[in-house]
Amino acid sequence: MTSEILKQLQTNDPKLTEISNYDFEFSVGSFKKLAGYLPQAKYLETLDLFGVVKGNFEASLTKILLALINNKSVLDLNLGLTSFIRNNETFAALVELITNTKYLEYLHLPECSFETKQLTQLFQALKVNTSLKHIGLNGVSLSSIDESSFLDLIRKNRTLTSFSLGKTHLGHTQLTNVLQVFREQLQVQSLDLTETELTNNHTIIIADLIKESNTFEELAIEGVAVSKNIQLILDAIESSVSFQYLKAALVKINKKQLDQVIRITQNSPNVLGIYLSYPSSCTEKGAQLIKLFKENVIKSKVILLDFATLLESGVGADFEIEGRRCHRSLLEARTATTAEKLVESVKKLKSTKKQIDSLFNWIYKSQIADMGYLSRLLQGELKIPNFFEKTLVKDLKMLMGDHKTKDFVIKVPYLDDENEDEEEEEGEVEYDEILVHSVVLFARSGLFRDWLLNTNEKEYQIKDFSKKTVETLQIFFNFLYCEKLILTADDDPQLVVEEIEDCSDYYQTTNSKILQSEIIKIKKIFSLN
Repeated sequence: MTSEILKQLQTNDPKLTEISNYDFEFSVGSFKKLAGYLPQAKYLETLDLFGVVKGNFEASLTKILLALINNKSVLDLNLGLTSFIRNNETFAALVELITNTKYLEYLHLPECSFETKQLTQLFQALKVNTSLKHIGLNGVSLSSIDESSFLDLIRKNRTLTSFSLGKTHLGHTQLTNVLQVFREQLQVQSLDLTETELTNNHTIIIADLIKESNTFEELAIEGVAVSKNIQLILDAIESSVSFQYLKAALVKINKKQLDQVIRITQNSPNVLGIYLSYPSSCTEKGAQLIKLFKENVIKSKVILLDFATLLESGVGADFEIEGRRCHRSLLEARTATTAEKLVESVKKLKSTKKQIDSLFNWIYKSQIADMGYLSRLLQGELKIPNFFEKTLVKDLKMLMGDHKTKDFVIKVPYLDDENEDEEEEEGEVEYDEILVHSVVLFARSGLFRDWLLNTNEKEYQIKDFSKKTVETLQIFFNFLYCEKLILTADDDPQLVVEEIEDCSDYYQTTNSKILQSEIIKIKKIFSLN
C-alpha cells in the first residue's frame, strides 16, 4: 500500500488527497521519498502525521516541513504527539514553514511538547502568517507561556479565525484575558475549550462574544463543568445571528434548558446543530429528558453526541465488563484485542470502578483520564503497539472491514430506468443487501438512531426507501465509518455527488459538515459544477 501511495503522489494521481498512518507505513525511506515528492504534489490536501514522528523520523520531518513551504496543494497538516523539546532543527523548520507558507490553512499540534521559549517563537511566527485559518493546540501546556505574545497573536493575525485550546491548562486569569481579546476583536469563528475549567466570569465573556459577534459560529465546551451557567450560553445562542454549532457533550442540562435547546434548533435558521450527551435514565427526571430526546431529536437539530451517546443509552449493547454494558464490535475495534481477553486483563489487574470508567471513556469518547492504568491494561498486558496513537476514525476504518461483526442489514430494492417508480408486489421485488454495524448507524444517523431507540426487534433488518443506487448507498454508509467519500473507477462522480447530498438530509447525518467538505473535494477533483 505504501509503495502504491508514493507512486500516486509521484504521478499526481487526483484521487490521492490524503496521506495518514492508517494506510501509509512511515519509515526513514518512505519519509525521504515523501519529502521529495511533496513540492510538486498537486492534489494532496491532507497530511496526517499524528503520532508517527519519533526517533529517527525527526530528521525526516525537518525535510518534510521545508518541502511543504512551496507546496500549493496541502491545506491540512497534523503533527500531533510530536516533541520539539531539544529538537531545535525540526522546530526551526516548523517556524520557517509557518512564516513563509502561502497555502497551508489548518495546522494541528495536539499533545505536542514545546519548550516555553519555543512557544513564544511559535506565536511570533503565527502572528505574521497570512494563510492559516485554524491552529489546534489541544493538550499543549500553555500555563507558563509569555501571555503577551499569545494575546498579540490574536490581535494582529486577521486570517486566523479558529482556535483549539482544550486542555491547555491556562490559568483563570490567563483564560480571562484570552477570552476578553477574542471578544474585543470579534473575528474568531470557532473556539474549542474542551475540558477547560470555566468560571462564571469566563461564561459571561463567552456569552457576550456569541451575542455581539456577526461571525462566531462554533463553540466546543465538551466535558466542561458549566452546568449552572449553561443558561447564559443558550440565551446568547438564541439571540445570535451567526452561531451554528454548540458541542456540549457531558455538560448536564435540566428539562427547562433542554426545552430551550429544542426551541433554538427549531426556530433559529442559522443553528445547524447542538451536540448533547444522552441523559441517564436512573431517575424520574432522567426519564423525562429521555422522552423529550426521543420526541424531538428527529424533528429538530438536537444531536445526541455520537459514541458518548451510545455508552450512556446502552442501545444495542451485547457485552458486559464488570457489570458495565457495552458493544463488542466497538470495544474490539478500539483496543485491537478480543473482548474476552480484555475482561481477563481487567480482572487480573483488580481494576477499580474508576479505572474501568477510564477504559470506557477512552473507547467511547477518546478521553484519557488514567494513562497509567490504560497503559498497563492495553500495552503491558496485551502488548498493543501504539495504542495511544489511534484515533476514533482510524479505528472505525478498521471496523468497516470487519464484515463478520456487522449486525444490521439494509435491504435496497433493485432499481432500473423502467420500474424504479412503479409499485411492485412484495414477492416480486428484488433486493441488494448492505451490511453495517448498528453502533455506527446509531452514532452517525438520526434516522437510524430513532428506529433503534424505539424498536423491540432482536434482529436488525430494514428496507431502504431513499431510492438511491446501492453503489451510492455503499459509499455513503462507508462514509459513516471513515468520514471519507471513497469512489471506485466504476462510479459516476456526478451521480454520486447528487445522490449523496440527498442522503445527508434523508438519513440526518450527525457529521454533515464533514460530508459537505468531502463533496466539495469530489467536485474539485472531477471538475464538477
